[in-house]
Amino acid sequence: MNIEIARPYAFYALFLLIPSSLFTIIHYFRLIKSLKNNFGDTESFVGDQNNSFVLQMLSFRRLKQSLLLREFCRFFAWIFLVFALAGISWGSQAVPVPKTGASVSLVFDISYSMLAPDAPGGVARLTAATEYAGELLERMEGTSVSVVIAKGEGILAVPLTEDRACIKPLLSSLSPKLMSAGGSSLGKGVDEAISSFPAQSSLASSIWVFTDGEETDSRLSSALSNALKYGISVIIIGFGSEHESEVYAGDGTTIVKTALRSAKIRETIKQVQSKKALVKRAKGVKTATIDFVDASELGSALKILGSISAFSDRSDRQRISYEIQMISREGLFTALAVLFFVLSFIIGEADFSLFKKNRAILAAGLVCVLFSSCSSAFDESKSILQGTWNYHQKKYRQATADFLRAIEDSESSQNGTLECYALYNLAATYLMQNETEAATNRLAQLAPDAPDSVRFAAFYNLGIIAHRKGDYAAAADYFKKSLLINSANMNAKINLELSLQQREEARARSGEQQLLPISENEKARTVEDAVFSVIQENDKKQWKSQEKTSTSDSANDY
Repeated sequence: MNIEIARPYAFYALFLLIPSSLFTIIHYFRLIKSLKNNFGDTESFVGDQNNSFVLQMLSFRRLKQSLLLREFCRFFAWIFLVFALAGISWGSQAVPVPKTGASVSLVFDISYSMLAPDAPGGVARLTAATEYAGELLERMEGTSVSVVIAKGEGILAVPLTEDRACIKPLLSSLSPKLMSAGGSSLGKGVDEAISSFPAQSSLASSIWVFTDGEETDSRLSSALSNALKYGISVIIIGFGSEHESEVYAGDGTTIVKTALRSAKIRETIKQVQSKKALVKRAKGVKTATIDFVDASELGSALKILGSISAFSDRSDRQRISYEIQMISREGLFTALAVLFFVLSFIIGEADFSLFKKNRAILAAGLVCVLFSSCSSAFDESKSILQGTWNYHQKKYRQATADFLRAIEDSESSQNGTLECYALYNLAATYLMQNETEAATNRLAQLAPDAPDSVRFAAFYNLGIIAHRKGDYAAAADYFKKSLLINSANMNAKINLELSLQQREEARARSGEQQLLPISENEKARTVEDAVFSVIQENDKKQWKSQEKTSTSDSANDY
């Protein structure tokens, strides 16, 4: 397991434990000496525990035990606090980081094997690599570039810059004679390239290694792992022929055989990828990768440039790259330090005589826990714990799945108590999602011999469901049943009174609605009679007026 320490100098604080421990030991032995001088041998008095002198001696003995345990807890509290200050980290996780541009570090292998003239056209591998890199630079508009030369060591020749004009003169002068360190260390070159990128940069970083794959220290694998950890993609560009050719070593007299070790490079990449859990590719997500490209292949340059084209288009869009970062354990050690510090006060006030009196019971309970099937019970109750946590986090779908799993486990193990709690929690989850029918069905499945707390809560919730439906009579009955189990619950009493009151109001309203049509009919008849009488009077008046008019007219006509 890989462990990182951000502030190792914090461990110097552990030396403070030496004077603290010496002070505690001296203080402890002084206390013992004082007790012996004042009370002598106390073993003979232990049997008579009603004697006040013996009781006082027992209290002194408990004081010594509390002192030792208190200092023990504070000792570990200080150790955990130092660990938290040191910034210890282990484990890894993929952290998404937004990227808006691209930066590339060009690593050139300038070992003597790169002088072998087996590149296309019969030129040296190093010459072919510099020409190839020059063509790539012409097509890397808007990309920051740095140059690292690697031989026995890795040296940053050109820091990260967008001025590519200063890089081309260096490419034409690359030679093994630029460095005196012997051997070939591609890993050191990659590590130096990683260091060339600024920390917390918004640029998507990549490393291009121009090499034939010959190395003498086998550090390439660890360097590639470091690159993946920082979210840096690496492309190894191979130069030379697969067939071995002879070249002079650094001493100028020894002849060695060299070739493009593409198979070895691919095997190294495979091993690194198998050790690191890479983030899966997704649409719009750029992840750190390691690839090998043979420079002699058709379209190899397009493949290399395509790896940075998504980041170097000068657009304002942010793309996501994942960095594998270590998980900090500062919070864990801080919590342990606080826990042990609090325990030091609790233990200082503890009475160990109670433990001695009940040690038989505690031992029996411990045996039952150790030798019973506690592992299976824990697995079953684990689902309820997870469901309860999701319930309080308002993740009701996940809580429902957890409680259903707990019900299945309890049925298979025939654990009735666990099934009761799982059924009740599942019904409560349904109730929070306004699925009253499902909640009612689950509460109805509770066994009659369920724990009183579960039965009380079940009747209480059934009363809530009935009240929501407007069935106040049923709600009152459920609240009465809950009070028969727990008569001291004030909420159930209040809900019972409200349900009874609303039941009476509902009955009164129903009686008014039955009498209402009768009153409405009486009013309608009264109005009809009044209208009818008005019509009769109008008809009589009209008839009388017609009689008078006809009489006068007939006289005039005659």
